[in-house]
Amino acid sequence: MKGAYSGMNPVLGAVEALVDGGSVGFYASAVVAATDLPVSEVTAALISLVEQSKLELRFELRCPDNGRRVASYKKREEIPLGQEIESDRCESPEPFVVDESDLFVRFLPSRKFAAAVRRRAGDSGDPQGGNPGKVRSTWRRWGRAPRLSLP
Repeated sequence: MKGAYSGMNPVLGAVEALVDGGSVGFYASAVVAATDLPVSEVTAALISLVEQSKLELRFELRCPDNGRRVASYKKREEIPLGQEIESDRCESPEPFVVDESDLFVRFLPSRKFAAAVRRRAGDSGDPQGGNPGKVRSTWRRWGRAPRLSLP
């Protein structure tokens, strides 16, 4: 995965490789593992991609007992920090107080960015254009519904 995408920017390259591989969301640790860069550098680069609207943030609340996802929030202000909540996903029937240590930041590619990455990857990989195994629509006659065909 290293160096396969986006030339000199290893973080963007790792993100593009994750998206091209079908990832609909990932944690900073996946990019750290792919680039061998320090966590602080990867995090700063990912936040920059959020600011460029290439990625979106999700704050995932995890159960403190078993680590299962309890809820996901788009905005930090929505997170019920310090509040007691219950979840049927926790191993304990007792409610828990939401703490910052229960939150994980997940990065999701924006639709526009994901489409651009997949389009670029499809253009470079297949001499006929498109990805192998991708369903393509073919028009038999104008005004009729397209038929779907596998390459």
